[in-house]
Amino acid sequence: MRHYLIYLLLLSLCLDLDAQGLAIGEWRSHLPHQNGRLVTQSEKKIIYATLWDLIIIDKEDQSVDFISKVNGLSDTGIDAIHYDQEHEYLIVAYENSNIDILRDDETTINIPNIKENTTISGDKRIFNIYTADERIFFSTGIGVLQMNAESLSFTENTITNIRVNDVILYDGYVYAAMEDGLYRIADDPQINFSDFSLWELLDEGFGLSSLAEIIGLELSEERLIIGTDDVVYSYDGDSRADSLLIGPKDFNLEFLAQDEGYLIVGYRDDAFSSQVHFWDGVERTIVGGECVSRVLDALIDERGRVWYGEEFPGIRYADEVGQSCQTLSYDSPYHHSSSDIDVQEGIVYVAEGGVTDNFQYLFSRQGYYIRDENGWENFNEFNTSAIRENELLSMYRTAAHPSDERVYVGSFWGGLLEMSADGYQVFRQENSSLEGAVGDEARERISGLAFDRDENLWITTHGAARPLHVYTATGEWYSFAIDGSMLLSDLIIDEQGRLWMTIGGTSGGVIVYDPGEDITSSSDDRQIYLNSSNTELPTNRIYAATEDRDGDIWIGSSEGPVIFDCGDDIWTGECTGVRRKVLQDSIAAFLLADQQIRCIEVDGANQKWFGTSNGVFVQSADGDDQIAHYTADNSPLFDDQINAMAYDGESGEMYIGTDKGMLSIKTNSTNPENRHRAADVHAYPNPVAPDYVGPIAIRGLTEDAEVKITDINGHLVYQTTALGGQAIWDGQNQDGKRVTAGVYLVFSSESSSFRDPDAFVTKIMVLR
Repeated sequence: MRHYLIYLLLLSLCLDLDAQGLAIGEWRSHLPHQNGRLVTQSEKKIIYATLWDLIIIDKEDQSVDFISKVNGLSDTGIDAIHYDQEHEYLIVAYENSNIDILRDDETTINIPNIKENTTISGDKRIFNIYTADERIFFSTGIGVLQMNAESLSFTENTITNIRVNDVILYDGYVYAAMEDGLYRIADDPQINFSDFSLWELLDEGFGLSSLAEIIGLELSEERLIIGTDDVVYSYDGDSRADSLLIGPKDFNLEFLAQDEGYLIVGYRDDAFSSQVHFWDGVERTIVGGECVSRVLDALIDERGRVWYGEEFPGIRYADEVGQSCQTLSYDSPYHHSSSDIDVQEGIVYVAEGGVTDNFQYLFSRQGYYIRDENGWENFNEFNTSAIRENELLSMYRTAAHPSDERVYVGSFWGGLLEMSADGYQVFRQENSSLEGAVGDEARERISGLAFDRDENLWITTHGAARPLHVYTATGEWYSFAIDGSMLLSDLIIDEQGRLWMTIGGTSGGVIVYDPGEDITSSSDDRQIYLNSSNTELPTNRIYAATEDRDGDIWIGSSEGPVIFDCGDDIWTGECTGVRRKVLQDSIAAFLLADQQIRCIEVDGANQKWFGTSNGVFVQSADGDDQIAHYTADNSPLFDDQINAMAYDGESGEMYIGTDKGMLSIKTNSTNPENRHRAADVHAYPNPVAPDYVGPIAIRGLTEDAEVKITDINGHLVYQTTALGGQAIWDGQNQDGKRVTAGVYLVFSSESSSFRDPDAFVTKIMVLR
């Protein structure tokens, strides 16, 4: 009993607050689960597809799981889904023709054959999936493709070079719904399925309009259901097709489905209205209103509940056909886009974007999103009157106040939004120093936000005559003209209080601005214009700037980074920056010279994270060594186009905004502490499970601390140096062998001396 009590005591000392969090190198998705576009079902689950991932709803208790590229999918951009009840797997087709098979045992089989086939030209997108008789039929832009449902290998294919919308087996024939009509071929192994000339076009003699596009096919009451744009036909296999349902005026057929004795027909108009018609063979029930806005799909489960696939927010379902809908919502950002990310005190702030690389309006209305310990909260014109009434489109930049709860979001269309506990304040030309763009005076184009050390908010506006502004900590506004350009983009403020402002466009560059002692006056200000003619900048196309932990300024251009380590020499013009040379294939070359550096972040170990149009490059503190290169092909990254990044120094999480959604990765570092406090130092995972073989992190350390790990008897097991405020141990001893079960002591010091008896900071329990 005494040994058991000692074990419990040691275990309690080792428990870690981050045990349920991310492991080092693990990714987390932050995708919008606001709408389920497509829907299918298994025996126990309702399965929705967004553009980016899957929403899996338990039919019994409505608990939910999400599957994305981070935890099971191979790609993004879902075009079609279908659950095969016989083989108990989900088929997922992506817009790039990639295919996943997700089995119920949570394994994924990727089938990239169509995607990677370079001999096939034309539109290879998969528009529909149908399974029958041990076969999977893919309706594509180039024809009908067949796969064996057991071996998952492709068999016979028919290249039509005409878009195929749907395929179905009926009465000994394979029917294909195509852009120019309905085709069929006998389902006979003696007939060459691949020869499209053998397919029969069923024209007016069959009862269909000549060359009418066939949208969808279904089976109902042993009859073939054929859907055109405005008429749904019924065919019994012997006679002409008969008109069954006429669609509503000014609506177009979107889909056909068949479940629980109902034929389900979805219609959409050219605006924002939809209808779903349920036909039981006798009566037609029409559903619209709150259930469907931009409907894409629907099904009925075995309980009679109707589940709708929608472009608009909310997972919508009704308990019975014809009843009003209930809505399920899930914790997520409102939209997949992000142009700016800020992290303060563990809270994540995201602006949605809405501006092209050339600073053209996209008129986006997604707003901004905030994530705290309670999850995501979204703010846009649909739920925030200040945004709606002031027409704050294209929320482009965001900055959280460093010492209170105020949040600022800059619109590229209509000024600056301040959110506080007291409500909302919108700053425009009428109540601030903000100005409209020259030639577009109604638009205050906020392009950059940053706080200085005195909590003054500095603001850049794109295209205004006086494009630099300060909103002081005391609530006053001032504006300043800038020599050289009105087209200011983003800005940062370095430790010396200097503003580094990027200039948008191909004739841009960087302006460094010193506001002097009196920030309200320009009389003591200094500024210098840096470009490719007076510095080492290889181009004037500049996207990003950041300051590292050593005080160096890293500028990101369309041809790689340039480092400015200048101090006051920046004003003499003699500090022209440095392009770091590294070895690439044993040849010296400029660091990332062939990469468009779109954003730069620095982690707790001073490692540089470069967001590019070719993924994320992670370089050592000096930039010389490449630690990682994450792309959509070799990592869970949703896309290689990186638009924004932000580092959470408390958790060590790096947030990454791509063109196809946001995600984060747990880095191998955290921000360091100013001094050791044993109560703040902890390890994770802790205890270390017998089957765990990943990294063990010790966090809460001082910067670059020397760390030694010993067994309970004081024998040295491992030693290392912290990365920022976190050290990593692989669970092995100095001989490269896994340590045995037991309790291990962690000693940390700001120097290499471990004579201080207080250097012991935490324990790690290893279980075997």
